[in-house]
Amino acid sequence: LPQFTDIAALLPVWAQLLILGTAVNFFFSSADILSVVLADRVVKSLKRSARASRALRYVGGSVLIGLGINLALTRH
Repeated sequence: LPQFTDIAALLPVWAQLLILGTAVNFFFSSADILSVVLADRVVKSLKRSARASRALRYVGGSVLIGLGINLALTRH
């Protein structure tokens, strides 16, 4: 945030940092809360579907197997 402060502005630098810091924390916290709410809805809908649950299990297992093969074949 210091890159957005202006020494020649009407407000002192500490007040500019306080205002900018408060605004940034508000917007980031709002985005985090929105992400959590949307993820909760997605998880709830996926838990209701047996087909989606089975597909995610296969995808997750395939990713882990692929990572294991990659690790086994990688030479340092």
